[in-house]
Amino acid sequence: MRERNDFGYDEKDGTYRYGDNTVYRLTPRGQKEIEDYIKELEAKRKEILDAKKDTADETKLPTVEEVFIDAMEMEETFGGNTLSEGEVVGNGWGVTDEYEADRPITLVIGEDIEVVEERTLEKKPERE
Repeated sequence: MRERNDFGYDEKDGTYRYGDNTVYRLTPRGQKEIEDYIKELEAKRKEILDAKKDTADETKLPTVEEVFIDAMEMEETFGGNTLSEGEVVGNGWGVTDEYEADRPITLVIGEDIEVVEERTLEKKPERE
């Protein structure tokens, strides 16, 4: 298990500790949303490769965990320090070397991603 102030994804329990020290995980609905999204990516990839429009030499399709991590990291990088109920996180994915998905994945806090543990960072004591 990660230490109290270690941020990011913990593969042991499938949770993500966000910048404000709150811990999140996928709900069953979020898990299914990502699985369905990956199926869409696979279908689009097959269509493009079968038509010989592109290659997939450098593009691998993501796992459920990778989509979850990426959505959380994108929000943490560009969104801010906290997530609120109803806020949407997500990102787009490539399906082949030159083609992107038809749509980005969107996950809703409170529906697709739930709070497991809510804590705020403790203030460090000031030096005298």
